[in-house]
Amino acid sequence: MIPHLFIASIWLIKTQGQNANALRIQDTCRPNIFSLINSALYTSAVVMLVAGLRTMAGMGSIFSIMSSGRLVLVVILSRIFLKESLNLIKICAVVTSIAGIISVTQPNLIFKYMQSSILLQPFWTLNSSSITEDQTTYGTTNLIIGTHIVPESIPPIWQGYIIAFIDLINVSAMAISTSILIKKTTSSPEMFFSMSAVGISFTAVGTCFEGFKRPNNLHDVLCIIGFTVGSIGYNIGYIITMKLLPASIATIIFTFNIVQGILLQ
Repeated sequence: MIPHLFIASIWLIKTQGQNANALRIQDTCRPNIFSLINSALYTSAVVMLVAGLRTMAGMGSIFSIMSSGRLVLVVILSRIFLKESLNLIKICAVVTSIAGIISVTQPNLIFKYMQSSILLQPFWTLNSSSITEDQTTYGTTNLIIGTHIVPESIPPIWQGYIIAFIDLINVSAMAISTSILIKKTTSSPEMFFSMSAVGISFTAVGTCFEGFKRPNNLHDVLCIIGFTVGSIGYNIGYIITMKLLPASIATIIFTFNIVQGILLQ
């Protein structure tokens, strides 16, 4: 979150400097309750996504529930609150996107009951050994703290599903609030700055309770760098896309990142 805040500050200062009639930064960045709520929704969405991925539910199931549910919910909410049109083309786009998400992510929630059908068998499986029924309920992994290896329990599958359902409601509400704010009251740099500031405050408090874990090898360092760079680009692209397009269309477009992520993995 520190690089997020750094980039957001530069973007905000540069934007304010280009506007001759703009007020000072400390005046334009007055606390806005709606912007803070939207930023809190963003931060909680990221935290819940990570929490869901740490369960035994699996990445395919988590992303399928979140992406499919978000598509439907955002289209409904945008029709109610934003008065966006709902036509046959948009409905077909939503249905096609959901079918594509399920086909690519292949969640265990659906595909584990279809092993007997040749046409519906998963396109690929994990290279590691299969997980038994007992392991899907109670899993453990090793957490290295200093020089000691401490067993760390993995939450069961049903907790991942609950987190995913809560997070899809959270993300859908964030899409609607972002669309309203970015089109009416808040500029793109201000929104990015607010999201970064709330995010770094939230994660700093969480670090006080959970502790700070340093990466142990080059692989972890590269993963952190990749996540940081990718999330900065994603957030900026998300904000600009929500500003230029209706919320429902933007949500449909952003389902492609799920497909690309699964294919890359």
